[in-house]
Amino acid sequence: MVDKLVLKNKLREICKAKSLSQQDLADMVGVSCKVISSINRLKFAPSAKLPLIIAIVLDLGIFYF
Repeated sequence: MVDKLVLKNKLREICKAKSLSQQDLADMVGVSCKVISSINRLKFAPSAKLPLIIAIVLDLGIFYF
């Protein structure tokens, strides 16, 4: 049996816990709401810079992502 690699992120849950909408986060990191939505749906894999900025804005460790 072959194990599947399941990719997911916790960005949606983190934003919910911090009472932030996708638009709030997008404004905070300087991207469009569509970019945040695409990350949440795993349709877009950002470069290393954007996850770092998101981690800083959300007060997460830089190695969180």
